[in-house]
Amino acid sequence: MITKASLEQDMLQLLGSRLRAYFPQDGHDNPAVWVSQTFDQVRKAISAGDTVAVSLACELIEKDPMLPFGKLIKSGLARALKKQIGLLIASERAQILGVTVKLLNQEFAPRELEDYCKLANKLPNSELIAALSSAVPKNPKAERLLAHLVQNTVSPFK
Repeated sequence: MITKASLEQDMLQLLGSRLRAYFPQDGHDNPAVWVSQTFDQVRKAISAGDTVAVSLACELIEKDPMLPFGKLIKSGLARALKKQIGLLIASERAQILGVTVKLLNQEFAPRELEDYCKLANKLPNSELIAALSSAVPKNPKAERLLAHLVQNTVSPFK
């Protein structure tokens, strides 16, 4: 079984020492719950307009590590980013679009792809159209999500 200390070290290696600021003060001893609490703090910081938290969320989404409750964590971060879309800089938008296209091109469509597509839909049309040109979905769910994204890029109501 993985320990909280080893999981903490893995997360710091993955995202750097900036993540330490979001560790819960009274974190749970269970490593899975502790990870969830940590990224809940990141999500709340994004909602408050914290650009460091935005950067960490984009890095986590891009690196796509295997985490306890990972789908829920990444989906929650994507939803928080969608509400604070103006905080994303060009490189962070590129990270999100890169991951979205990568997942659209996989043999299966993970749950968090739906939230990534909703987030991508809020990004500037020119960036979204350029990224989607390399999307080749290989499953019905990804085909449906891509069709929705493409439809919204031509809609005057976006």
